[in-house]
Amino acid sequence: MDIAPLDLRAEPNFAAFLDLHRDSHTADRPESPHTDPETLRALLTHLHPGKTSEYHGVWRDGRLVAAALMFLPGLDNRDVVELEGSVRPSARRTGLGRALFAHVARRARELGRDVVLVNAVSPIEGSPLARSEGPGMFCAAMGMRAVLGDVRSRLDVPGEPPAADPVPGGYRLVQWTDGLPGDPPAEYLEDLAELATRMSTDSPQGDLDTEVEVYDPARILAWAATARAAGRTEIHSGVVDEATGRLVGWTALSAGRDTEHATQGYTIVAAEHRGHGLGRVLKTANLAQAKGLRPHLRTIDTYNAEVNGAMRAVNASLGFTDLDRTVHFRARL
Repeated sequence: MDIAPLDLRAEPNFAAFLDLHRDSHTADRPESPHTDPETLRALLTHLHPGKTSEYHGVWRDGRLVAAALMFLPGLDNRDVVELEGSVRPSARRTGLGRALFAHVARRARELGRDVVLVNAVSPIEGSPLARSEGPGMFCAAMGMRAVLGDVRSRLDVPGEPPAADPVPGGYRLVQWTDGLPGDPPAEYLEDLAELATRMSTDSPQGDLDTEVEVYDPARILAWAATARAAGRTEIHSGVVDEATGRLVGWTALSAGRDTEHATQGYTIVAAEHRGHGLGRVLKTANLAQAKGLRPHLRTIDTYNAEVNGAMRAVNASLGFTDLDRTVHFRARL
């Protein structure tokens, strides 16, 4: 078995990986739309600020049958490898996955990293932290520990989105897009950095045991530049505390070249401003904005920690229904 570096900038290699990705995706996530080729290429070449990557593949009879994608954070969590693995369904249970994991573990040690994080899909029935099938079973067999469960929910966007909830007194709504065409409003960069940092301190993290991701205005601008380079539009709504002029709540949707589908990203309200319904205000306002910008938008997927009951309740009130779970697995090498 020959595991070799996989240069996805070379068109034949990218075409082979696209075929592998679609084969695996159909088996593991049949309810999810396939990522179009240009969006997939952008996701693999325009990474979040500070992050680098290495890709490795296994070829058999001229066909790519397995690949390991190693993503390497560079601004924080520099002891971590974020791993995504794909094995063709027809080649599973032949030792390919184990060989790739061993290869990644050796390479991680060479890079001075000793923590591997993997996300694996499990069915919605039953608790993913008690059992999981397919990729989850493989992670458990490799000695990885399930540390957090995320529920993926989907909203079928109505032709006419519901009216946005009224903004409570003392607050006002602001909206913008970045990536395409521009950057976040300069006057809110400091507040956005603080809210983004709070996503890894205020949101449930289970037993992930990772460092806080600390944001500053430069990192927020780099994030917008990455979205722009990848051809994505990030659709944002925020609430401003009129007493201080500070942005105290924020939500974002990410929309790529697939005009019918979007992904819900961050939603956060500063702890001292909770209890006023601002989370739902943000989401309903942003849904209306997204539908105006993307008239053909049909579905929105969102991910929330299984234990984040408050945000899941907001999503349910908007019509989101659960599809499956992503289980975060962690291993210390």
